[in-house]
Amino acid sequence: MIPAELQEYILNQKESFQKPLSTLSEFIVENFSDLRLKMVYNTPFFYGKKRVLYLTVLGKKVVRLGFCDGAKLHFMGAEFDGVKNEISFIDFQPGRKIELEHLRASIIMAIEFDLMRKS
Repeated sequence: MIPAELQEYILNQKESFQKPLSTLSEFIVENFSDLRLKMVYNTPFFYGKKRVLYLTVLGKKVVRLGFCDGAKLHFMGAEFDGVKNEISFIDFQPGRKIELEHLRASIIMAIEFDLMRKS
């Protein structure tokens, strides 16, 4: 079940972005219960020891799933749409099918990387 503050974030987005945000949120919350949600600057971040993932809407075009240590994960073989500074990301266009199983491996890799950090 999507936490209330995340649900509120989703409902405050344009209607075309609500379905992909909801799909990604449900997938993360239901499959990766070791991550905890924290709203930062009105953006949903998912934390392990530190920030692991975030969801956001970019302009009028895409929903972005960001990987906070994605640049390091990119070199470990994870596949992303792009890398910017330390962040890697996968963009989702409204109306297109989201391949959740494809995401699972990248999210697991991000969580494992987070678990290797020193506290």
